[in-house]
Amino acid sequence: MVVGLGLALVILTVPLGNLYPGAGVVAGVAALVVLVAALFIVRPVTRWVALVLVAVGAVALGWAMLLGARPAPGQLTSLNQGVVGMLAAVSFTRLVTVRQPGGQGQEGRPGRVALWRTSGLVHGLGSVINLAAVDIVGGHLGRGRTRLPLLDGLLLSRSFSVAAFWSPFWASSATAIAYAPAADTRALVLCGGVLAVAALALSLLLLQRRFPDGSHDYRGYEVTPGMLLLPVSLLLCVVVGHALVPGLPVSTVVLLSALFVSVVLGAWTLRAGLLGALGRHVVHGLPRLRGEAALFVAAGVLSVGLFMLVGELGVRAPVGEFTVVVAWGCILGMTALSVIGIHPIISIAMAAVLVAPTQPDPTLFALTATIAWGASASVGPVSGLNVYLSGRFGLNGFEVARANAGHALLVLVLALPTLMLCRALMSL
Repeated sequence: MVVGLGLALVILTVPLGNLYPGAGVVAGVAALVVLVAALFIVRPVTRWVALVLVAVGAVALGWAMLLGARPAPGQLTSLNQGVVGMLAAVSFTRLVTVRQPGGQGQEGRPGRVALWRTSGLVHGLGSVINLAAVDIVGGHLGRGRTRLPLLDGLLLSRSFSVAAFWSPFWASSATAIAYAPAADTRALVLCGGVLAVAALALSLLLLQRRFPDGSHDYRGYEVTPGMLLLPVSLLLCVVVGHALVPGLPVSTVVLLSALFVSVVLGAWTLRAGLLGALGRHVVHGLPRLRGEAALFVAAGVLSVGLFMLVGELGVRAPVGEFTVVVAWGCILGMTALSVIGIHPIISIAMAAVLVAPTQPDPTLFALTATIAWGASASVGPVSGLNVYLSGRFGLNGFEVARANAGHALLVLVLALPTLMLCRALMSL
C-alpha cells in the first residue's frame, strides 16, 4: 500500500516539479519513502544491491560535505524520480494491453524476419518512448510467463540501448547537450544513427545464431492492429507533446502521455469500470514495481553522492587536447565504470569536469557521451535498462550484462571510426 501510494505521489509531483521546484523536492522525498518501504518486500538480491548503492552514495556524500560541499535540498532529492514516475505511469497502460480491441489479425511470418521485425519495433519505439517500448514489446514476448527468456532479453537490450547513440528524446542526449550546449544536433543524429544501424545489424547477425535452429521458429512481436493501437498512440502523443513543449524533459512527456493514453483507451475499453481499475492498479499494480523503483532510487542516491564528491575533489584530466583518441578513451573508461555500477550520468559529469580545461569540441564531446551511455546501458549490470529487465521480466541483470559483453565490444570498436566521422564533419 505504501509503495503504491508513494509511486502515485511521484507520478503527480514529477510534472509539477517542472513548474514549481518545491514539487520536485516532494517527488524526491516520496521516492525515498518508496525506497524504504520497498526494501522490506523486494527479493533479497534486489535488497542487497539497493543497500550497497545507498551506502556508497551516502559515504561519498558525507565525504563531500566534510570537504565543504553544501548541497541544496533540490540536489539531495534528485533521485531519478523522473524515471521512476515515468515507469509507474507507463504501468497504467497494462490496464489497456490486457483488453485491447483490434480483432485477430494475421500473425507475422516466423523466423529471422520476425527477429528483425521485433528488433526494429523496439528500436523505433524506444527511440521516442524510451523504456515504455521495452515494457510493451517485452510484455508481449513474455506471453504470460513469469520470466522472459534470456535471448528475448538480449534482443530487447541490444535493440533498445543503441537508440541512445542518436535519439534526441533520450536522457543521454539531454545530458550530453547539458554539458555541451553548442553541440551540432544534426551531426549527433547523423553520426549516432550510423553507429546505431551498424552496431545493431552486426549484433543481430551474431545473436540470431544463438537462437534454437538459428531463429527459424522465432515469432517475436506478432503485429496485429490491436497490438499496435497502444504503442502507436503513445508514440504520437510523445512526439506531439515534445513538439508543443520542447523544454519539458522527455521522461515527463512520456509520463503524461502514458496517463493520457491509458485513460482515453481505458474509457473506451473499460467504460464504467475505468475508475475502479485505476484505483486497483494504484493499490495492487504499482507495488509490483517495487524492485525497479528501489533500484532506480538507490542509484539516484549513489549519483548524488558521487557527483558531489567529484566536484569537491576537483580532479582534472592529464591531457592537453580533446582528440578523437582521447574521446575514444573516455568512452572506454565510462563503459568500464558502468561495469562496476557507475551510472553514465555520473561518468559523463566526471568526464566533463576532467576535460573542461582542454576546451573540447562540443559536438565531439556530446557524441562521446551518447555512445558511452548506449554502451553502458547494455553492459552495466545495474544500468537503468538491466535493472528494468530484472525487475519487470525476472531476468538477472548481471547475466544479461555478461551476455552483452560481445555486443558492447562491437560498439566500442565501431565507436572509433564514428568519432573520426564526427571530427571530419566538424572540420568541413
